[in-house]
Amino acid sequence: MVCGSREQDACPRRNADADAVYKTTLVFDTSAIGPQIAKPHSVDNVSPIEDVEGLPIAQGFLGTCTNGRLEDFKIAASILAGRHVHPDVRFVVAPASRQILLDAIEAGYVQTLVEAGAALVTLAAAVRRDPQRRAERRRERDFDRQPQLQGSDG
Repeated sequence: MVCGSREQDACPRRNADADAVYKTTLVFDTSAIGPQIAKPHSVDNVSPIEDVEGLPIAQGFLGTCTNGRLEDFKIAASILAGRHVHPDVRFVVAPASRQILLDAIEAGYVQTLVEAGAALVTLAAAVRRDPQRRAERRRERDFDRQPQLQGSDG
């Protein structure tokens, strides 16, 4: 059994003890929140999708630990099946693990995404910071190390 793959439903759920007591319980009503979009250069720079309607998109990214699950690839493949990514947009996909990559290949999701114009990149989690090998990885949330664009308000 591999949790995080197509067998995810077989993974055991972990629940609190039936008699657990909590200091505080928080309940959030998210029903009024519509689709959101993350903008450069901070994880806090999120706004309703309507705020950026009409702005050109240069690049889309699907993958790593943030949204590189098999379920994410399935959704993207179902949206892009028989379609093509706009020629002015670079769409990069990076599965969260080798197992998810293998499962996505087996399910046909990778083929659908690549045929639609996605660029499949190596597993982002495969390279970790290692002083002896002088390797360091970059992740999609490394905003503080990404250069600011001239005129960018984000």
